[in-house]
Amino acid sequence: MRRFIAGITVLLAIAVGAGAWGAFSERVVTAEGEGESKDEALSRAMRSAVEKGVGVIVDSETMVQKNQLISDKVYTAVKGYINSYDVIEQSEDEGLFTVRIKASVSLQRLRKELKGLNIILAEKENPRAVVSINEYIDGAQLPAPVTAPVFESALRKYKIEVIERAQLEKIKQREAAMNYDDPMAAAAVGRQFGAELLILGDGSAELGDVLKSYGGVTAYTYTGHVTVKAIIADTGEIIYSGSAESSETGGGGTQGKSQIARAALKNAAKKIADKAVREVLEKWRTEVYNVARIRVTAVAPDQEELDKFKAELEKINGVEQVSERESFAGVSIYDVMVQAAVKKDFDKRVVKIEGVTIKSKTAGTLRIDIQ
Repeated sequence: MRRFIAGITVLLAIAVGAGAWGAFSERVVTAEGEGESKDEALSRAMRSAVEKGVGVIVDSETMVQKNQLISDKVYTAVKGYINSYDVIEQSEDEGLFTVRIKASVSLQRLRKELKGLNIILAEKENPRAVVSINEYIDGAQLPAPVTAPVFESALRKYKIEVIERAQLEKIKQREAAMNYDDPMAAAAVGRQFGAELLILGDGSAELGDVLKSYGGVTAYTYTGHVTVKAIIADTGEIIYSGSAESSETGGGGTQGKSQIARAALKNAAKKIADKAVREVLEKWRTEVYNVARIRVTAVAPDQEELDKFKAELEKINGVEQVSERESFAGVSIYDVMVQAAVKKDFDKRVVKIEGVTIKSKTAGTLRIDIQ
């Protein structure tokens, strides 16, 4: 009878999701990890403990499944989710260490992390991303991508939808502008199929040292260099720019050289992919919770009307700053810094200005006519 009641209790807790588990700030779990050292085994045990913590957060709002978002992030942040732990068993067998722990996992911190990310993406209307990286080995363009999948994986880890590469290749065949050196043109292409974010880059691997051993085996050293930009599609704003290098050495013939070069490229991409995506999320977090930038393009009969419009923009409640970026032949482009709380209603406030008609809008832009 007690077992039956306990089972019903668990089912009810799962059914009500966050409402039931919200009363608990932590959970004690037992977890095990293996590794080539005690520290590695302990780290993996902690990772397993946090994954078990994720498994009990049944929250339809976050829609996060075990072994997805958090299981990737805990590689670097696992200790932040564990309040305390005790090693209850450890052993070593032919160089393989096993550690078993009892850990107190902070469900409160996990829930906050998951919910926070979900809110950001929901407020940005579940943005989609495009990854386009030109890759070369010794000056010859690669037929199959190496670095792009690394960035796509990083985007998916943070629940950002990625445009399928096959669809992207069709677009690129029609539009040669999808490249690192022309972000504004690339952004225009990205907007054609509903992408809010573009990751553009160049990657190259160049042969360095060639060493021959006494046994006649030739070893090659390749240095891979990857440079990327993260661009907001509707404004062309660059919100991240970075580069990384990685050198790889190995032996083999022509095929071996190619594998070494590709490894150098891939490892260089790994050094910055996660950082680039986190910079994007931080930008979006700021826009959701603090201040957002909206680019307003205004067309008017003369400069006097544009000056009046700018003055009226500055009076709108929630507008913190208006900066005129360009002005030519009756057209002015403004960067308007708007408090996050009023961003969604900003267009409704602008249209109240006398003589203003909205011609088009996106998440980060507004085009108007002034009569």
